[in-house]
Amino acid sequence: MLVNWLKIPVIVLIIQPAVIFSQFPPLQLESQLAHLTNILQDRDYHSLYEESVPKDKFKGKPQKLIEKLAQGVVPTHYSVFIRPILDDTGNPEERFTAPGIVKISFKCEKPTSEVFVHAVEMTINNHFVQIRNRIKAEENFSIKAMEYIPTDSVYKIVLDHPLDINKEYTLTIAFTSVVSRERMTGLYLSNYTDPATKDIKYIAITQFESIYARKAFPCFDEPDLKATFDVSIGRKLSYNSISNMNLVTTEPIVGLKGWVWDHYDTTPRMSTYLISFIVSEFESATARSDLFGGRPVKTWGQPKFIEEGDGAYAAEMAAKVLSFYETYFDTPYPIPKMDSIGLPHFQAGAMENWGANTYREKLLMYFGKNTTEAERYSITSVISHELAHQNFGDLVTCKRWTHLWLNEGFATYVSFLGVNSVAPEFKPFDLFVAEALQYAMKVDAGPKAHALVNDSVTNQMSNGDFDIITYKKGGSLIRMMQGILGEEALKKGLQQYLHKNAFGNVVTDDLYLELNSQANFDSLYENLTVKEVMDTYTYKPGFPLIRVGLGKASNVLYFTQEKFLTNRSEEVTLAEHWWVPLSIKTSLNSNFEETQPDLWLSKNVLRKQWRTENELFRSKSLDYDWLILNPNLGGYYRVLYDDKLTLLLQEQLVKNHSALPAAARARLIDDYFNAAHADYIPMDAALGFTKHLGEETDYIVWTTTFLNMKKIYSRMRSGRRFDNFNSYFRPRVVSALDRIGWEQIPGEKGLDVLLRANLLDWACNLEYMKCTRLSKRLIKMWMDSSYGLNPIPVDIQPVMICTAVATSETDEVWDFVWKKYQESESVSEKFKLISALSCSRNRTHLGFLVDEAVNTTSRIASVDASVLLQRLAASTIGNDLVFGKIKTCLGAIVNRFGGAEQVAYAISTLSIYWNDPEHLDELQEFVVRHSDTFKPVMKLLKSSIKIVEDNIRWLKRFEKQISHWLEENRGPIAAASAAATVAGAVL
Repeated sequence: MLVNWLKIPVIVLIIQPAVIFSQFPPLQLESQLAHLTNILQDRDYHSLYEESVPKDKFKGKPQKLIEKLAQGVVPTHYSVFIRPILDDTGNPEERFTAPGIVKISFKCEKPTSEVFVHAVEMTINNHFVQIRNRIKAEENFSIKAMEYIPTDSVYKIVLDHPLDINKEYTLTIAFTSVVSRERMTGLYLSNYTDPATKDIKYIAITQFESIYARKAFPCFDEPDLKATFDVSIGRKLSYNSISNMNLVTTEPIVGLKGWVWDHYDTTPRMSTYLISFIVSEFESATARSDLFGGRPVKTWGQPKFIEEGDGAYAAEMAAKVLSFYETYFDTPYPIPKMDSIGLPHFQAGAMENWGANTYREKLLMYFGKNTTEAERYSITSVISHELAHQNFGDLVTCKRWTHLWLNEGFATYVSFLGVNSVAPEFKPFDLFVAEALQYAMKVDAGPKAHALVNDSVTNQMSNGDFDIITYKKGGSLIRMMQGILGEEALKKGLQQYLHKNAFGNVVTDDLYLELNSQANFDSLYENLTVKEVMDTYTYKPGFPLIRVGLGKASNVLYFTQEKFLTNRSEEVTLAEHWWVPLSIKTSLNSNFEETQPDLWLSKNVLRKQWRTENELFRSKSLDYDWLILNPNLGGYYRVLYDDKLTLLLQEQLVKNHSALPAAARARLIDDYFNAAHADYIPMDAALGFTKHLGEETDYIVWTTTFLNMKKIYSRMRSGRRFDNFNSYFRPRVVSALDRIGWEQIPGEKGLDVLLRANLLDWACNLEYMKCTRLSKRLIKMWMDSSYGLNPIPVDIQPVMICTAVATSETDEVWDFVWKKYQESESVSEKFKLISALSCSRNRTHLGFLVDEAVNTTSRIASVDASVLLQRLAASTIGNDLVFGKIKTCLGAIVNRFGGAEQVAYAISTLSIYWNDPEHLDELQEFVVRHSDTFKPVMKLLKSSIKIVEDNIRWLKRFEKQISHWLEENRGPIAAASAAATVAGAVL
């Protein structure tokens, strides 16, 4: 629970019902109300956007009250005053509350005597709820009744007389909300410890996406009910505040000594979920003013981080990326500043609040030599993602949460453009393959697949699917549109889309309308539209498998499409299939820069013959060395080739793998292994694409290989046939290491650093002696260091320390690392060291760690203990020790972690490596016996049981076949031949 995590006493603040009505003003607010009312009236405004926002009529039977909220009453402006109380005031009921007052100006578009606003987990002061004519302030409407409707999280105000259509009114509500310690949504509390004084410092933070602004102040909490905002934050003088806009003035709070109001400038027209305010003692680092046209770009964080320069990198990257986006999309950034705030506790990871982005500290702070290249890439990528939202999500916002992909899919795709503009050494367009496309397809072919857009679901029935489909599939479909239209046409279409819909809301068809104006389809499909193509991907789950085969004549190809499924026993009935863009390259025409389709498969065509004598083939004879479909991976589909075409590709990889782009090489591996696991083809066909790996030095190819080989490794590692896996795969890993170099060169950065770390991890896990010797040499250098400084390059520290612990013949290394863990004050270093300790092969050491992980008086903090349990569960020796401890001490472990969640996570890790009926029976019996304890996590445990069942089936199906192929092909790499029997990939 968050209460334990924040290490502060429990005060129950949330009382049912979720909104409390009071006949008296909230604590300490009564003396402020008269002053606030005067300020609100003095700060009247003229709307920047006088046009009314069109409202969709929501479908569906439930939530009828909220349907009224979205019709008739349309907000145009908010003035929000809120005062989070973080320090002790002498009144225990007052601390960690946030008294405030909101004045909402709105238009009445339909005659109504009822007004609904969202509000939850707050006290509403009935005595200070008013509705007045905005122009004639003296015209005050008598309130007949007020009611909270918990099922809809709305506050209902009933008037004696109806409001007049097309007139503007103001609704004023006094309230007290909660600075929660039990959730990380709405307005909530975080903290950190001052390293000098050891005092706990508190932070008030907001996280409003998707429906949580209503937990901080009463509002019309829907994405399409946009308005402008004046935000005023009350704080003590020892704190500072941040909000979306620039600070205009600060003034004392009348009657509250030592308190001030920070008044922020008026925002552009925006959705409630993007409002942000933070109260803290943070400090900031500012990017050079010339990086973004003189506009301040800052990183905020704990003073110790800022003083050590840890915020400078993020500020510089943010300024550069903002400048790039502004130019690329020809769209000015409308906020006069950008603040990026690093938070100790932030569940969402990062959030695109307009002008005030929030992040987990680890995803924002760059700790110099202690930050790995993988972490630097992550920081750069996440910043680029959130800044992409400033256009796609903030400026132009999805009208309904069911069209969330217009926010998140675009942020995914555009973030790779941003990274490429500031850190091209990471080759982000290649990384897109593994980070987005492959990831999306794994989910989209399985039981968690769902349509990207489902208009049968209303805004109120869905708060948005913040998942892989929305982010990764959404981004992959935008990349497919780039392949179809060309980058320049896509860019121009997106510029039009942003310009036309700025400060407004959109649905998917609005995007397709603008992109269609840039489309130039083949004359055969001159009436085809972007919408017609893309609807076949956005409105149903899944994607096509394309099979390619040679006809009797070599210039004849056959193409078929079907739905790709990981479970082929599933019955599939599709009313229509997909419009599939087919881009074809051969050795005679290998211009991979050309991405637009050579032909199409219609959504109503399952099989197509194509005959050509163009430059793809040059003649009717088979004189090309290879043929490949979708080489730049623009199309969202998998491809399998017939035997002859498959063999040609495998032979080409062995002969000269660089003839094909790295992304295409990675895609062949991913398509074939996924198809083999799903029984479309024999596993031999997939393994044939790994023969060239000894020559391979590209990160994306190896990353794809590791992802697919890990499934084989985890299931075979404890079996008698594992030697065949090791004998085949290890030499290829070692050969790649020999090519890129075993040790990191000073100043080296980018993907080569990431590749080396991954290759070393596998080489050491596969017990290659050179890797073991390297780890021992490096750990000795650390142990002999006069000042205790770690000389091991930070990027390979995890694998080197792990290997040294695992292979040490004495207790010396283990004792040294354990001591370093206890001495360290760095969260990231402690994580690294506790993970390394779990690598030990000494049962005494591992037993000690298991005991420490579950012991309430342990020297291992609970956050590290949860990591340790999972690491030990992944260990060949440790997994049985962990399960044994869980069985004998379940109650104590549940008490240690405040619930059964960590036990379920550990069992989930165990299940990946268990593949025998004995373990399956033992696990099933244990879960049934403790079903009451496991009730909150039963879904995860059932999933773990299914994984073990799948592992058993997999071994029966594949182990012997794979082992035989590996044994047949495990000779010297130089002698490896592509001439393998490839069967099954037929039409």
